[in-house]
Amino acid sequence: MPVSLEKSLICLWRYLIEVSVVRDVTERHQVQQVINHLAYYDDLTGLPN
Repeated sequence: MPVSLEKSLICLWRYLIEVSVVRDVTERHQVQQVINHLAYYDDLTGLPN
């Protein structure tokens, strides 16, 4: 499963807080593959441009 990880440090008064966000990017990856296919192959015939 492809994931995206983002980390940030937040200073709140005297405390240093680390915040991490993990996202599943499976759908984004699949959509990017479809866009790449549409960019390089003919939609009707499936042949390379």
